[in-house]
Amino acid sequence: MIRARKTKILVISIPLILVGLVLVLIKSLNSPAEGTITKNSVQNQSRQKAEPKTGIYDGKLIRFAYPAGYEKVGNPKNSGYLEVVNYFSTDHTSTHLAVTVVAEDLANDPGYNLRKSHPETYRLVLSSPTEKVFTSSKDGSEQTEYLVHGGMVASISMTVPGTKDLSKDFAIVSNSLQWRQ
Repeated sequence: MIRARKTKILVISIPLILVGLVLVLIKSLNSPAEGTITKNSVQNQSRQKAEPKTGIYDGKLIRFAYPAGYEKVGNPKNSGYLEVVNYFSTDHTSTHLAVTVVAEDLANDPGYNLRKSHPETYRLVLSSPTEKVFTSSKDGSEQTEYLVHGGMVASISMTVPGTKDLSKDFAIVSNSLQWRQ
């Protein structure tokens, strides 16, 4: 009889204990995590050191900063340019940055005249006597600026085949360009 009573208590108490454990487990899985997250400072320092810095182009006629993540590439030989430099992004977006200087009036610049004569493709977003900026989103993204200085025209053109916001990278170059003469 005592044995039957112990068996009855075990048969009733084991399922109750299991149900209680399952309820505690469900409650702990549904509650927010508690604890402390610590960052490895050595890992953060090495990540900061690995970030590339803005580069500087220091040419004969112009000087400007260009964004991190761009590599200088070969320039085509063309006697029409006083100075020309090309950069491509290293982020696999194929973003192209070209900066050129020619000796001519803005009214005679073929690139400027093309953009001016096609307002359906190129939108004039800034116009002053010494500066013109065009944007386009046809067949990719483009931002081009023409700067007039002492019988010369510098053009800054940034293009990408896809849809990428060029404004930040473009502003680094545009805001930093300085004439040496």
